[in-house]
Amino acid sequence: MSDPSSTADDGNSNDDSVVKTAGLVVFSSIAMSILKSTQPIQLPSQPPLPPQQQPITVKEPQPPLRVSIDATKEANGLTGDTIYAGKKLIIP
Repeated sequence: MSDPSSTADDGNSNDDSVVKTAGLVVFSSIAMSILKSTQPIQLPSQPPLPPQQQPITVKEPQPPLRVSIDATKEANGLTGDTIYAGKKLIIP
């Protein structure tokens, strides 16, 4: 018959392997947490809107147009001072 103490040793060696593996996993997780906490976090910055999506404010036109803002707003049915890129304006 086999020796009962040898069977107990096999069980202990398996248990030891599981404990060592679990310890390694826990240690690795702690080490990674420490490394992450010591390195600065760089958040991705939001890129600016492309020019065609940025709102612009109607300003006095540059020469040589010489068309008033009020005339341009009236010709296009605008009531405010903000227009968006891509909007086609009628220049009277």
